[in-house]
Amino acid sequence: MSLAKHHRDWEDMAALDPMWAVLSEPERRNGGWSPDEFFSTGANETARLRGKLLDLGLPDRFESALDFGCGLGRVTRALTVCCREVIGVDISLEMIGKAQLFTPACQFVHNPHYDLRIFQSDRFDLVYSSRVLQHQRSTKLILNHISEFVRVLKPGGVAAFQVPCNIPYLHRIQPRRRMYELLRGIGLPSRPLYRIRLTPIRMTSASVESVTGAIEEAGGRVLSADVDDFCPGVNSKFYCVTK
Repeated sequence: MSLAKHHRDWEDMAALDPMWAVLSEPERRNGGWSPDEFFSTGANETARLRGKLLDLGLPDRFESALDFGCGLGRVTRALTVCCREVIGVDISLEMIGKAQLFTPACQFVHNPHYDLRIFQSDRFDLVYSSRVLQHQRSTKLILNHISEFVRVLKPGGVAAFQVPCNIPYLHRIQPRRRMYELLRGIGLPSRPLYRIRLTPIRMTSASVESVTGAIEEAGGRVLSADVDDFCPGVNSKFYCVTK
């Protein structure tokens, strides 16, 4: 799948059901999230992150932070309680535009690349990403993004991110996603496909060994790799990394 198709898929979801695209709980489909409920999950997630960092003996306040795959700014907004500067980046222009409307005080940037070339090295004290890397089209791209997290991280900073390490076979088949891609590819519009419960959202994993290797090759060091149980049925890890 090309970058253009990946971009198209997330523009589709940003227009169809953006909050569900970010937090895909079955009962919340078709506009089931209210903004207050949706953004409260970002506040809860940030509180858990800060608690985790304190448990590791790390600071929980930062000068600059990057929220990678920010979507509607769910976590970007929440990070402002502990970060002086927070930048959210996303591949979808539609998501970025809506995020800016929801939270005008935050900075949101469109990133149309498969890397973070728009940011210089050693730029951020904190890099955060959750429920994002799993939607990349290959393990190689997941590992490339992780290398980029380390590159843009300041020495002594923290990168915290979630990655599935194993996806059960039934999840890997992804028939609804495959059918969506096929029908969109021949020109069918996205809305009727979504109405029959087809979606372009994919799930991709990366083993703990491959993630650790990418971190170390980029000059980083793993501080922790804990079980993450946010997505039932998917074996996932939450990593904290420094350099």
